[in-house]
Amino acid sequence: EKEIVVVCRTGNRTLYAANALEQIGFKNITVAPDGTSGWNEFLLEKGLISREEYEENKRRIRYEVRTGFDGRKIIV
Repeated sequence: EKEIVVVCRTGNRTLYAANALEQIGFKNITVAPDGTSGWNEFLLEKGLISREEYEENKRRIRYEVRTGFDGRKIIV
């Protein structure tokens, strides 16, 4: 079974989403507790992205449209 990584912008909703996935039968679930915001900060701290990339990522993280597992469009 493929690993499912659950991420939201701040990390607050990831546990709810992971729990819902578990309830419908998914097993291999990983939660990113700090969300995309935390991941972006980690990349900056490690020098893996520039300050400009960090700022651009912050703008995109809030407004990027993704497709949910059920095919509906969702705002992340």
